[in-house]
Amino acid sequence: GIGMMVVRKIVNDYGGQIEVDSQPYQGTKVEITLPRRK
Repeated sequence: GIGMMVVRKIVNDYGGQIEVDSQPYQGTKVEITLPRRK
């Protein structure tokens, strides 16, 4: 919903990635990766 839209915007602004894996009867895994600060 709206929460994921906000997270996506923030992650994209910081140059990161979001991966989502959903399996029936197992749930959904959301993995967020952000680059390290320089």
